[in-house]
Amino acid sequence: MISALGRNTLAQQIPLIRLAAASKDVKWFLPSEYGTDIKYGPASANEKPHQQKLKVRAYLEDEISRDDLAFSYVVTGPFAEMYVRSDPGFEEAGGWDVKGRKAVLLGEKEAEISLTTMKE
Repeated sequence: MISALGRNTLAQQIPLIRLAAASKDVKWFLPSEYGTDIKYGPASANEKPHQQKLKVRAYLEDEISRDDLAFSYVVTGPFAEMYVRSDPGFEEAGGWDVKGRKAVLLGEKEAEISLTTMKE
């Protein structure tokens, strides 16, 4: 089962996980984890959507037996398209303003990052 629930409904995966673990037909669960790897980013504890993802991970890791349901996290990294443009009013989100010849970069100067691109 692949979950694609959005940011505001991430915690609703817990009842789905419970149902999947009780089913004889569901063997593997992939929670909606797309984006940054929340477990290893210290800022995650303070970001509301990440708190929900951490709750889902804790439920999977602490409450579900891998004998009942296997699970994997698919971490894509941020989507590059979010950073190749600058939206007026959301400059703090980072991006490029080609016409204005300005860039807003996020994170630490030497930090590593992995990006994924969206299909047009």
